[in-house]
Amino acid sequence: MTGGSTSSGKTTLVNYLLNEFPKFSRIITYTTRPPREGEIQEKDYYFLTRFKFQEQIQSGQILEWFEYADNLYGTGKQEIEKVLNGKNKIWVIHPVTAADIRNVLKHWLNNEDIEKILKNTLIIYLDVEDEEVIKERLKERGYTEEIIKERTNQTKKDRLAVIDKFEHIIINKEGKLGDTLLEGKKLVESFLRGYTNTNG
Repeated sequence: MTGGSTSSGKTTLVNYLLNEFPKFSRIITYTTRPPREGEIQEKDYYFLTRFKFQEQIQSGQILEWFEYADNLYGTGKQEIEKVLNGKNKIWVIHPVTAADIRNVLKHWLNNEDIEKILKNTLIIYLDVEDEEVIKERLKERGYTEEIIKERTNQTKKDRLAVIDKFEHIIINKEGKLGDTLLEGKKLVESFLRGYTNTNG
């Protein structure tokens, strides 16, 4: 499970880990934002209209969701069911949700299933050195100054609220992406060794 600051490199890290650990696949989440160049429906996200997204919430098909920069993001129950069925998954999730994941899951799963998931879950918070890095990366993506300010302030607020709840924090330093990716790989390898030792 990966959460973190906006523009911290979560997608880059996830794609690297998927390449390094072929048995893993990504939990595909929902969003109402438009696809970015190169993104593919049902591979990067389930791209929905706001109306369809809200229909999914009302029908109970979306487990957790939040609104960010005027777009909705969320995770469908069918994706979590794959985890319960033994599939190895990487879940990119909002950091506030990740920090409170036990209570989020309580709305849908019983205690036994929650413990099964959390026992076999590695949670990583991916951070940046300072907010200037966030601003620069958002600027490179073509966002307006107003949106950049809004997203930077929200990220700062979210980070302060949850950062101390994460055991594993990786700082993606400028010019050190390779080090960031290797650190993520080592965390996963260590976690898998511990899982193997525990479960035989």
